[in-house]
Parts: sequence; structure tokens; C-alpha cells
Amino acid sequence: MMHDGMEQSLKQALSDVRNIKAYFQPILTLDRREIIGYEVLGRIKCGERIQSLGPFFTNPHVSPEEQLRVDLQIRQDALAKLASSGHAAKLFINIKPSWMYYSGQSKEDLLTLKILDQYGIKPEQVVIEITEDSFTGSIKLLDRLVEKYRQKGCLIAIDDIGTGFSNMDRIVAMKPDIIKADIHMMKKSATNYNYYGALLSFSILAEQIGASFLIEGVETEEDLRRAIAIGARYVQGYLFSPAVADFQEDNSFVALMDQSMAAYRANLWQDEQSWELFCAQIMSDLKLAERPCFRRDVRTTAQEGSKSADNYIAKLLPLLKWPCVCVYICNTDGLQISSNHELLADHTWEKQKEFYGINWSWRPNFISSMLACKGRRKGYLSRSYIDLISQRNTRTFSTMLANGTIFMIDINVDTNTEVFRV
Repeated sequence: MMHDGMEQSLKQALSDVRNIKAYFQPILTLDRREIIGYEVLGRIKCGERIQSLGPFFTNPHVSPEEQLRVDLQIRQDALAKLASSGHAAKLFINIKPSWMYYSGQSKEDLLTLKILDQYGIKPEQVVIEITEDSFTGSIKLLDRLVEKYRQKGCLIAIDDIGTGFSNMDRIVAMKPDIIKADIHMMKKSATNYNYYGALLSFSILAEQIGASFLIEGVETEEDLRRAIAIGARYVQGYLFSPAVADFQEDNSFVALMDQSMAAYRANLWQDEQSWELFCAQIMSDLKLAERPCFRRDVRTTAQEGSKSADNYIAKLLPLLKWPCVCVYICNTDGLQISSNHELLADHTWEKQKEFYGINWSWRPNFISSMLACKGRRKGYLSRSYIDLISQRNTRTFSTMLANGTIFMIDINVDTNTEVFRV
């Protein structure tokens, strides 16, 4: 039964299937800059008004049977429109695992597959979007139900990655074709680098398991450029269109996409040129290519080598300034052979001997940095990362000294000028 507080007009409207409508929000692909599909969203006609059915589907007082009845009508309407239009777009259909579980337990065939057969729609045009905050049914049964869709030829998407249901075990087990980011993470990523970093990690996860990454909630051109920077393949949101009653022209937003992608490339190019000049300025200020190196040979003990490396750094510190915040030297095995020289709040440098002997070769950027600067008398700058100790947003400058060691400077990145100016 429905919640007592639900409007009487909505109850009456739901009793007539002719009032239940499928609306379509476009999903665009960045490579072709055109619409490749639509998320199917439920709407109800109440008198002259069109209302979202989102609250209905999240209302805990509405039985799964009633939700499934209404959702089935939405799917029926959506697939009927797709069949009659002859459109080649993909339809993203939201299905709660509890509905799939209920259908499977009642030994019915999967309802969406029945409708596909009814209208002669190619299964590859349908993306089954698994969406739910929690699920307490049989995981094995759920996996079998999802596999039925896959075997038929449908694509599988996991919605709201980062929420409770979409944990890593579920993602790996379901082998999704598409991973969809939670809309709230996109909003928070605009001002919080941790959310931005989480979205980046989901983008990498999608890449590693052979899935496409979809970001919804794109409402502004800044959102779109941030989605591009994160590595999304697909985007969706009010910047392009709300959910509407009909399909749109595939190329409706090409100009907008081209404009945003051009702005993203221009800003990225400008940023990287600025960083390249910054690296060149460091090399020029420190005169590393001309400066004699500290002693390092088979006759040098580890203690002597460490002292020589620290003395070498100490002579350079007066030539450095913010945003250079930490200086150290490693060998090509990743072992730190100097202390850390850390810039303090009062603009003095502190020697931190406890970092001597730490191995940094486990860091993803170390080997690439070493190879990039090997044999070259110029600096190399890593990608941004959050330093585990200082929690700073950091890029590391590296250059190889004449004695074969790696001179490294951690740089405090202003996220407002690099990551979020996209």
C-alpha cells in the first residue's frame, strides 16, 4: 500500500496506466560528441501537471509489487516508443535488484526481455542499470538474473558507484559494461579535491575492468570540463537537457561539446606550459646542470653519502621558495639517501633525518619520473597526487644529477589554479 500522505490525485492518476509516461534524458558520448542513449525516467500525469515518479520509487511505504507494476508500465511505454521510432539509441532502464529478485523468485521470465521480444528490439540497445542503496536478497540469485540479461545481449550498468550497494565485490562480480558515478559526488567534486580524487579512481577502475565511465549531474560547462578531466566517456545532465517526452536529434549538442572540449584543451595546454616554464626556472635558478655533485662512489659509506647529499641540498635551499615545500635525493632504486628538507610555516627549512632510507619506488609515479629524466638535463613533473604524510595536493619535480642520483622537489599545488580550472 502507498503512504497515507501521498496525494489523492497521485493515487488516482497511478490507477490509470495511461497517465504513466516514460521520459528520456539524453546521454552523450565524448568521442562522437553526440547522443548515444537515454535514461528512462518515470513521469505521471496528474490533471494538467507532469510530475516525477522519483519520490514514488523511493517511498519505503510503497510495496515492491506496486513499484514493479508502475515501473513495468514505464518500461513498456519507453520500449514501445523506441520500436515505433526506429531510433538506434540505447535505452538505460533502471531496475532495482529487489524487483529482479522478486521476479526471479516468482519463477517469471525477466519482464524486460519479454517486452523486447514483443517489440522486436535488439537487446544490445538496452542497458540494464542496476540501482539501489541496499539489497538483502540472495546475491547468487541476483548474479544469475543479471547474467540472463547479459546472455540475451543487453549491456549492464552499475549506477551510483560509491554508495553502499555498489561495492567492489559487486562491481567485479557483475562485470559491468558501464559504471555510473553518483550524482552527489559530481557536485561535491567541484569544491572538494577528495571527491574529485575518488571520481578519478573510479575512472581508472572502469578503464582497468574494460567498462565505460558515465558521469551524471553535468549542469554547467565547468561540470562538463571537469568530467572530461576526470576521464568520463559518457555524460548526462541538465546542461544538455532535462528528461523530455521524445527523442532528440543525435547531434543536438555537438557545438556545445566542441566548445567545452576546446576550452578544456586550451586550459590544460596553458597549465602544462606554465608548469614546464616553472621546471625550467628551477633548473636555471639552481644551475643543477653546472653544479658539481656530491661525492658518491664505492669508497663512500652510507653515512658519508647521506651527509654529502644533505650538504648539497642545504646550499640550494636559499634559492628555492614556495610552492617548493620539500627537497630530498633518492638513488635509482628508490631509496632516499638524504634527509627530507621541509619548508615550515615561518619560511625556514627543517632537516628531517627520519626519512633517510625510505624506499619510494612503490609509488606509481617514481619509475615513470626516473625514466623520464634519465640521461636528460632537464626536470620532469609528476601528475598531481595527495601526499600521504602531509596531505598536500602535490606534484613532484625530478631531475637526474651527474652522479646518477635523483634530485626531487615536492611542490604544493594550488588546486584552484590547476585541477579545477578546467
